[in-house]
This record gives sequence, structure tokens and C-alpha cells, in this order.
Amino acid sequence: MASVELAGSIGILNLAAALDHIGGDQELLAEVAGLFLENSPRLMEKIKETVEAGHPYELERAAHALKGSASNFAAESTVEAALRLETMGRSMELAGVQEAYQALESEMGRLCPVLAGIAGSRAVR
Repeated sequence: MASVELAGSIGILNLAAALDHIGGDQELLAEVAGLFLENSPRLMEKIKETVEAGHPYELERAAHALKGSASNFAAESTVEAALRLETMGRSMELAGVQEAYQALESEMGRLCPVLAGIAGSRAVR
């Protein structure tokens, strides 16, 4: 579990804040992490499709959903990357959307392994 603690300290997520958000229930955190890992690939695929198709309304909705899910873990960099895409969709200003999507993809690549460690454990510290 040391790697999860380390990840929390280097900005991928804030484990203490995530636990506080759900009342300190470590098993629930593991379950929520598992659900995120189950559902986030579909959201990322939807975001990718909307970026490629240039559909701002759908981009806003999908990015908003992912942002909300990531916020459960106080994963600020991921939340900020999703917010950027959500804002682009809301404003219908898609200049730079590919780069914004790549930034989100990168953050998800950092977050998901940490969440997999949490989901696979029953003793989150």
C-alpha cells in the first residue's frame, strides 16, 4: 500500500481527502475505485468520439461526468483536465481540443493504476 500512499503525496490523488469524502470507509473507497475503473473507459471513449466528431454538447456532458467521478478521489489534475474539456464543450470553442484530450488521457493513465491498487486492496491506509 506504500505506492498508493506515495501516489497521494505526489499529486495523482489525495487519499486522505478521498477517504474523508466517503466518511473514512476504506471498503467503500475500494468499491468506488472499482466502479470508476469499470465505467471510465466508456466515458473516455465517448469523450474521444466527441472530440473527433467536434460535438461540443456531448463533449461537455461526457467530460462533466468523468470530472465528477474523478473528484471522488480528489484527483485534482484529472479533474482539471476534464474541466478544461467540459468548458470547451460548454463554450463551443474547440480550438486545442485534441491537446486537451491528450492531457486528460495522460492524467487518466496516471490515475487508473493507483485506483487499481486501491480497488484491489481491502486495507486502504
